[in-house]
Amino acid sequence: MHCGRRLSVLLCAVLAIGCAAAAIGPGFNQVLRVNTDAGTVLLGHTDEMIDVPALFLYNTAARPVRIQRLALLSHSPAMRLSSTIAYRPDGYFIVAFGDLQKECGYPAKPISSIVVRPHSASAWIPFMTIVVSKPGRYNLRRVKIFYEIGGDQYWQYQNLNTVLVVKSPSEPGPYPKQQQGQCLPPRGS
Repeated sequence: MHCGRRLSVLLCAVLAIGCAAAAIGPGFNQVLRVNTDAGTVLLGHTDEMIDVPALFLYNTAARPVRIQRLALLSHSPAMRLSSTIAYRPDGYFIVAFGDLQKECGYPAKPISSIVVRPHSASAWIPFMTIVVSKPGRYNLRRVKIFYEIGGDQYWQYQNLNTVLVVKSPSEPGPYPKQQQGQCLPPRGS
């Protein structure tokens, strides 16, 4: 009788785990280390590009992971994802606004070209360029990362823990003057 109870408890646990995985959705697979940092506050103006880093990517799997795209989750209708790009810090301190490739010469490439080697950190950091149309405080708790392993498509959530504080521009007119990228030289320069 005791053995039968253990078996039924184990069977219920296995079914519960299976149901939970099915509820998350097909293709869910967590191989990129999930961020647990406290978070960041970024400041910006309405209708201005705000670059939000999707944090460092660390592959915990034994196979390479090719990043395909990022998607915002549970965001305000006043917020839109304008573009995505990956920057390679190479000793640079990357800040949160401006076209850093054009204005600062920071190395950049499409997110879809990021391949994270097995059990390694990516040398490239994905950024999302977000434009907000109304002043306010916006929470970006997490994003959905789509990726490929060995030809199979997967996705997972990544915590951003980022707050955007957006104010109206101080300059008159429907569009603010775009801030210039804040370019800092590589460390040790």
